[in-house]
Amino acid sequence: MIAALNQAPVLLIAALGFSALGDMLLARENDRGFLSGMAAFFTAHIAYAILFTNYLPPGGVSKFQVVASIILILLSAAIYRYLRAKLGAFRVPVGLYTVAIAVMGIAATGLPFAKSFGLALLGAGLFMASDIMLAIEKFRPPDHNKARRYMPYLVWALYWFAQVLILLGILWSI
Repeated sequence: MIAALNQAPVLLIAALGFSALGDMLLARENDRGFLSGMAAFFTAHIAYAILFTNYLPPGGVSKFQVVASIILILLSAAIYRYLRAKLGAFRVPVGLYTVAIAVMGIAATGLPFAKSFGLALLGAGLFMASDIMLAIEKFRPPDHNKARRYMPYLVWALYWFAQVLILLGILWSI
């Protein structure tokens, strides 16, 4: 709503809309809802990735982007490998989702550090962190960990803060 009222780019509005749809679908707490929610978030991540590439500065890829991209690729591969044995029927959807969120993160690393784009980069990183925590909680939950009861709250806090940072980072930079 804030994005639409501030004449935000269509891709930002779409990403936020698909994220809201994903939230609604994940609330169903069954496999169909989970897959549908993942599909909505997959679409949101692709919209964010395309949006971020619209703001790439001229002059090619920076050293920061190369190093950060390599780190994100390795992190994404490591997380997927860690989860893979427990994914079962979700192996392919989670694999595709992992690629989508990595692409979003990589696209965010190309945002210029000028203006408020750094907020969007931080938001993309927090979005990835919340999704990693959510995936571990769903597929490889730690046994008898007292901190586990706080995990849903931390995931939600990171996720919502991420969305706000992306929104403000884009709105304040255009």
